[in-house]
Amino acid sequence: MQKTFLLLVVLAIHSTGSAQFLSQAARDSIAKLSAVDHEQMKKQIGITVPNRPGPSGNPTAPNAANRFEDKVNKYT
Repeated sequence: MQKTFLLLVVLAIHSTGSAQFLSQAARDSIAKLSAVDHEQMKKQIGITVPNRPGPSGNPTAPNAANRFEDKVNKYT
């Protein structure tokens, strides 16, 4: 509950434009709390598989982002 409150406070500060004044240590702490919260939420809803990686910026990678519409499977 306290972690959620802290996250809401940080988001409120960020929305007012004052977040640029947070120190690197504060940002790292928020990132760590966010990662812990994410893992706890995955446990609560029963997600056991790791997250899928997003598209890669490397065009030769197997999960490369597709920039060409003609290569996309046609919707039927």
